[in-house]
Amino acid sequence: LKGWIFWIQEKFKHHVPHKLYRIEVPQNNEQSMKAVEQIFVQLYGTYNVPDWWERWWQGFIQEEFSFEIVSDGGYVTYYVRTPTYYKEIAQAAFYAHYPDAILTDVEDYTKEITVDQINDGKIKVWGSEMALENDDVQPIKTYPMFEHQIAQRAVDPFAYILEFMSRMQPGEKLWYQILAQPCDLPHL
Repeated sequence: LKGWIFWIQEKFKHHVPHKLYRIEVPQNNEQSMKAVEQIFVQLYGTYNVPDWWERWWQGFIQEEFSFEIVSDGGYVTYYVRTPTYYKEIAQAAFYAHYPDAILTDVEDYTKEITVDQINDGKIKVWGSEMALENDDVQPIKTYPMFEHQIAQRAVDPFAYILEFMSRMQPGEKLWYQILAQPCDLPHL
């Protein structure tokens, strides 16, 4: 039974079409972390409870959204990868809180690196996965902890990684990906 579920869910995942959007937000943007939280809240609207047929025969699992930060030689770009049938919801979520943002449909930037290049030693790669210490719902709701108590302004928790990414050398790439998947809310 576990083997069937794994196989049918993998089959389902590989048949979900996706769109990749580059996100350009003006430098003088004054939105708070509350705006980012609201984007996640709006994407939660895609949560779907499968019926028996969808779960056990079609292999339905809740689709993921991928929020990506990419440095290509120090040039940092933001992306969102969304299931194609949720693209309007994702666009609306961003434009509602960042009306001056520009979302551009782009090709997958990861396709420029092939397995053959890695196997032939033409390029060197390294990967890592970070795990959360607390429940998955914890980090988003802790953003008030990033408010500087004396100055009364937010401290960007991504500032350290963005600084590091901006210092990459020509030919170096760093891809940082955060997967977000709407789920059943725990009873708090």
